[in-house]
Amino acid sequence: MKKNVIKCISAILIIFMAIISCDNESSTQKIALAQYIDHPGLNAARDGFNDRINEWLRTRKDSLEIDYYNSYGDNSMMQTIINDIYSKDYQLIITLATPISQAAKTKFLDKNVPMIYGVITDPVSAGLIQSMQKPGDNNTASSDQWPYYEQIKLIKDYFSNFKKIGVPFNPGEVNTQYAMKQIRDAANNLGIELVEKPLYNLNDVSTVINSFGNSVDAIFIPADNTAMAAAPTIILVAKRNNLPVIAGDPGTFNAGAIIGLGVSYYDLGTQTAEMAIKILNGANAGSLPVAVVKNPELMINLEVAKELGVTIPNNLIEKADTVIH
Repeated sequence: MKKNVIKCISAILIIFMAIISCDNESSTQKIALAQYIDHPGLNAARDGFNDRINEWLRTRKDSLEIDYYNSYGDNSMMQTIINDIYSKDYQLIITLATPISQAAKTKFLDKNVPMIYGVITDPVSAGLIQSMQKPGDNNTASSDQWPYYEQIKLIKDYFSNFKKIGVPFNPGEVNTQYAMKQIRDAANNLGIELVEKPLYNLNDVSTVINSFGNSVDAIFIPADNTAMAAAPTIILVAKRNNLPVIAGDPGTFNAGAIIGLGVSYYDLGTQTAEMAIKILNGANAGSLPVAVVKNPELMINLEVAKELGVTIPNNLIEKADTVIH
């Protein structure tokens, strides 16, 4: 069904901006924004991007067209989207998440179209850019690098009974490989045992989460597109097994985790829009340093914690940016 309606979902937003050309004639620029999968983090980044672009365009006169695409985690559909974008004349291409960014990078090797690879955990190891400060090749990126050590330390310092942490993730995602290395290093340094389970697609969520059984004390959802897209189901199944879930981003927290420490994907989207504005104004994408969100947010859900019999220390509640009672 989704494959049949992909062109309908590729909505075109007509908005206005001022472009001063040498002959003062009005002109239209076209942007493609391609999202790999539907999950709260990427959706928030897209919303942040749209809001900042719309704010910038309010005083502009000429038109900007943005074509939206979403492959819903389907690799075949993803390749179809990339081929479609390749066949058109875009002045800027933005991709959200590592898999679709890598596909675009490979496809557009023979074209010098500016690209922003958005919401990439480690754009350098993913082979997308040359360095964080000087991306090069008319490409740049925005990165959702999580505070991995601080997240695991939060468990160590405030939840001493959480000795074993279950981590569902998709080993096939390059961004996840980087994330898991950081998580393993932190857990090893802090004396937390990880119980890892592969989660290759959304159809396996219930089976994977149920397989943790009594072997873990809580579940941590990492920076993994598959796990983050499955967050509502993971949390639902975990709750049935009386397992609290710890989030690394606001979207996963909002799905029902007891606690979360993570970056704002909405803010990352606005930073991505700032880079897009510079490129549309003539900047070379490869000269723009990678945007990275700072200052992670601490979020606590006391209602869910009470349901699961988990006590949240008062000194931690006092530090929280968001508390749900």
